Amino acid sequence: MVHEAGWGEEGGNGRICTEEELAHVGRLARRRGPPVVAASSIGSWEWCPLKAWHATSLFNAGWLSPEALDPPAWDGLAALWAAELAKKAMPRVIRGILLHGEDFQPLEAEAALETARLLASRRGDALRRLHGAATLPLGLIEPRRYEEQLSRYRAAGDLVEYHRAEEWPLIARRAAGYTVIGVPDAVEEAAGGYRVVEVKTTRRPEMMARGRGRGYRSALAQLAAYSWILSERWPLEEAVLVVKDAEGRQVAAKRFDPLNLADMFEERLAPIAARLAAPEPPHPSRRPPCRSCEYGGGYPRPRG
Repeated sequence: MVHEAGWGEEGGNGRICTEEELAHVGRLARRRGPPVVAASSIGSWEWCPLKAWHATSLFNAGWLSPEALDPPAWDGLAALWAAELAKKAMPRVIRGILLHGEDFQPLEAEAALETARLLASRRGDALRRLHGAATLPLGLIEPRRYEEQLSRYRAAGDLVEYHRAEEWPLIARRAAGYTVIGVPDAVEEAAGGYRVVEVKTTRRPEMMARGRGRGYRSALAQLAAYSWILSERWPLEEAVLVVKDAEGRQVAAKRFDPLNLADMFEERLAPIAARLAAPEPPHPSRRPPCRSCEYGGGYPRPRG
C-alpha cells in the first residue's frame, strides 16, 4: 500500500493509529522480540493505550529481519518510524530536550522531519530503501547492543557508577513473558542505599505538584516501573518525582517510598505491561490527546 499524501494532508481526521498495517507489524515484532516493554510506554498508557502499544512495537521491531516483513508490515513499520521521527521537530519535544540539558541539533531535527514526510507518503517503499542503505534501522533497539548492555547492568556492582559511566544506562527486569526496561533520569546515593529520580516538565506544573491529572499518573507509573526494576537487586531508599514548569524552574519534588511504588507496580501496572506485550492492540482511551499526538492529523506537517 502506497500513501501518496501522508497523513494530515487530505480528508478524514488523519489518524493512522487504527490502521491494520500498524497492528500487523506490532504482532510480528512481539513474536520476534523478547518482548521488551519500556517504562515510558507503561506511563504513556495513561494518555492513550493504543499509542503506548505502538511505541512498544517500535522498541521490539529491532528483532525483526527484512525477510520477515511482508508488504503490509513494511507499510506499518514505516508509519511507526514516520511518527517517531516527526516527534523530533515537535515544539514540546524540543522544549523538553533543552530543559533537560540535552544536546539539540536543529539540522538533525529538520532531517528527521524530512525523512518522516518521506515515510508518511511512500511508506514501505521508502523504508526498504532507507534500511537497505543503512540509513534507518528496523527498530529502536539493536538486539546485540541490548544484550551487551543487559550484561553490563547485571554485572554492575555500583548503581550510581553504572548510571554515570554508561552511554545507555539501561535497567531491566524480567516478568512473566516480557522484560520491563528503562533509563531513569538520575540515580543518586542515599543513606543506606540509592535514590531514583524522574524529571517531568509540564505546562501545568501545579496539577502535578498537587498529585492530580493524567500527566501526574503517567509520571508516577514510570517512576513505579523504575522502582520495581531496581528493587530486584538494589537497596532503594527513595524515589523522587521532580516537577518543572515550561521555563525549566523546579516547582516540586515529590518523594515516595520506592517499595510502595514497587508494590503498586505489581498490583496495578504489571497487567498494563502485560497488555503492552500482548499481540493484539488495545482500544484508544475515550479521550486521547489526538490533536497533539504524532499519530494524529498534524504530524508530519505537510509542506505549505
